[in-house]
Amino acid sequence: MHTNTSVQTKKLKSASLPAEGYCSIRALAQPGGVTPWAVSTLWLRVRQGRFPQPERFGARCTRWRVELIREYLTDPRAWEAAHAPGVATNTLDISHRNHRARPQV
Repeated sequence: MHTNTSVQTKKLKSASLPAEGYCSIRALAQPGGVTPWAVSTLWLRVRQGRFPQPERFGARCTRWRVELIREYLTDPRAWEAAHAPGVATNTLDISHRNHRARPQV
């Protein structure tokens, strides 16, 4: 009998998260985490607003709420569209850049 391994793998990975509470970056990033990204890529996506923000519990203790991670894993594109600025419309916000007209010679 043939089974879809990608669906099976996704179920196994999300099952490796605790039922509730918080998880560390080791549970999220590769190797062995529930996301396909390395630690640096995961932090980049957090900064971009394309992955749930963690909570800080101290100077060296950062954790993610499992409920938010499960919500993200259920439908990443829908989560990004609802939470990330500019991702849903595929437009870049360049209003922060200093655009000056060049002086005509």
